[in-house]
Amino acid sequence: MYHCHVEAVEHVQMGMYGPLVIYGGAQQRIYGRNYVKEYIWLLSEFDSRWHKALEPGAEELEIPDILQTSPPIGYAEWVRINYRPDYWMVNGMAFPDTMRTGAELPLLTYDPNDPGFVAGIQNSIFVANGQPAHAGLQKPVLMDAQPDEPILVRILNMGFQSHALHLHGQHYEIIGVDARMLPHLQDTGRRGAAGKYEKFTINIASGETYDTIVNFDSEHLCMSQGHVPDPEQSPFPTDTGPLYDPAGPYFYAAHCHDDNHVTNQGVYPGGMVAPVRVQRPVCSAP
Repeated sequence: MYHCHVEAVEHVQMGMYGPLVIYGGAQQRIYGRNYVKEYIWLLSEFDSRWHKALEPGAEELEIPDILQTSPPIGYAEWVRINYRPDYWMVNGMAFPDTMRTGAELPLLTYDPNDPGFVAGIQNSIFVANGQPAHAGLQKPVLMDAQPDEPILVRILNMGFQSHALHLHGQHYEIIGVDARMLPHLQDTGRRGAAGKYEKFTINIASGETYDTIVNFDSEHLCMSQGHVPDPEQSPFPTDTGPLYDPAGPYFYAAHCHDDNHVTNQGVYPGGMVAPVRVQRPVCSAP
């Protein structure tokens, strides 16, 4: 990760941070493992009161004496130790914006003093000097997976809080922590085939990173599919037809298991949710 170290607590809170990946010579291979796709999930959170307090002309927030420092801080509109985030994000977005594909992501920045200056990520968007906008400034969160497809998911926590990032439908196979291969994968030639270290939930502290492989294998997908009722037997009919499409994809989610972190200003659902879309496998008849 990279982030600003000048008034870091404020600059990071305002968004001056991001992921940095340095690739070796072998593409789509990490720690001796092949993968088909790669996703980065950059976790963070922010306190909207803090942001409003720094806007030009903002009124000074009234801070109760019990929350004030001793002696009181007089130079800042906001006392940082009273940090109470109300938005939790993946790649700078809260659910449901995390459902957007790369083509659907919103514009990143604009200059309110120069409406002609726009920086975005979609194709055909140009910045003010006529140069094409970069296509990779913001990464989509939504994971698109095919059955039996090993996917590399890099998880980074740039926020100030720890998170219990929980995955539905499959385990994370953890292969690296903090840019280092886990010991059980090292020197496998001498010790034989390496075992797997799998978890449903990763407790990731501020500043930690995890490299994981996620593979929604056909065997377990088909096993689950055998327990799903037919559309006409669904106990949850809707006005537009059955609740699900029997030929459509599965939808799972990774989310922080502190359920307060899957809200937007206390409204559920929202917050730190990374959706996963898995195409259905071809299953043999039971």
